[in-house]
Amino acid sequence: AARIRALFGDVLPAGFKYTQTTIATAPPGAPIEPGHCQSQFDTVLGRGHVLFDTASASISTESAAILDRLVDLVQKCRNADIEVSGHTDSSGHADRHMGLSLRRARAVLRYFAAAGINTSRVSTAGYGDTRPVASNDTEEGRAQNRRIEFLVK
Repeated sequence: AARIRALFGDVLPAGFKYTQTTIATAPPGAPIEPGHCQSQFDTVLGRGHVLFDTASASISTESAAILDRLVDLVQKCRNADIEVSGHTDSSGHADRHMGLSLRRARAVLRYFAAAGINTSRVSTAGYGDTRPVASNDTEEGRAQNRRIEFLVK
């Protein structure tokens, strides 16, 4: 909040002043029953993907909007345990895939923690290239296999 207040003051036009600001987060809203959470995660991920820099666990800046929707959903699914899983395509070395997929899942968990999510009920897993959803023989298939998924337990 202090950082936002400071930034706000830096962008005001000359001659404008503010004396008090209130910064708060919206309440999470009514909880979603755990039985309905999985379909909600699937819907959000059907509209976009969490993207990473190539061969890295650094989340791409263009993923902020979908991650923020996922943060909201994790808050609403507060009675569910959730697994964040990372997956890769099969190009490159298989032994590196497991580590990269786990680091990517943990990067998403860190994003959630930074957004104020209590991560005690969120776990991470890296499956590497062991669970493809498409053929690794085409670029389109490989792109589909590079993904983050959410499993409500």
